[in-house]
Amino acid sequence: MQGYLTKETFVDAYQECSEIIHTANPYSNKPHLDLEQCSKAFFEWHNQIVVLLNLHELHLYDDPGMAVCSMNDGGTNLVRFYRFNRVASPAPANP
Repeated sequence: MQGYLTKETFVDAYQECSEIIHTANPYSNKPHLDLEQCSKAFFEWHNQIVVLLNLHELHLYDDPGMAVCSMNDGGTNLVRFYRFNRVASPAPANP
């Protein structure tokens, strides 16, 4: 799957959003933010978050199983959660 929000992109988005919502340092030499560019970035981050959440795998701490969460499962606009448990391997057969 491509186009989902990565950890690296999340960190960049978080830093950029932080710059927007906090008061700028009046003594800083940094250029002002380009709000049009920020708007385009928000749109892209939104799309990446939707792709990430549409189908994602979950591994819970100290749980040998896993789960898959599907948003808008099969175009139904329903959220589905599938849980998978680890199955013990069968004992080898004796010839």
